[in-house]
Amino acid sequence: MREPIQINAYVLCGGKSTRMGTEKGLVNLQGKEFVRHITDTLKRITDSIAIIANNNGYERFGYNIIGDLVKEKGPLAGIYTGLMHSNKELNLFLSCDIPLVKEEAIIHLIESSVKNEGATVTEHNGKTEPLFAVYRKTQATLIKELLDKDELSVMNSLSIIGSQKIPLSGESFYDEKCFNNINTKRT
Repeated sequence: MREPIQINAYVLCGGKSTRMGTEKGLVNLQGKEFVRHITDTLKRITDSIAIIANNNGYERFGYNIIGDLVKEKGPLAGIYTGLMHSNKELNLFLSCDIPLVKEEAIIHLIESSVKNEGATVTEHNGKTEPLFAVYRKTQATLIKELLDKDELSVMNSLSIIGSQKIPLSGESFYDEKCFNNINTKRT
């Protein structure tokens, strides 16, 4: 077994889940909740995992639950919250709605982030995934300034805080269905 990578990992579970109709991270898929799929994958990579959520329903998973420091400001506030709680420069953020993300993709992202100065954001089939990314603790100040100005788009923040995209589509581990956000219940 490999040594855990020295990075904090945060699962973002703070969304309103309006399309899903229920708390998204707690939805069951293949016998496990979305958040459990992700944390089971993450614990093979790092021993520093936390869930960013404003719902006590996540306590049963046994990870530190962190409520948003800035309320009602969306996923950018979740990223800011994680960075402010972090004791490491590199911080992995995963949205809870990509429960089938592969370990190899996460490792590739983390290894790529070490070489970059800003955030490292995944991209597949031309689509940028700012909620499957590594952000640096030093970016917290710029993110807070955006939150204070109600500039809440994570996508727009990338050019302001500095970021680099890494394409995943051509990698041997790539499987498009693993990167599809699940936002609606399927029957």
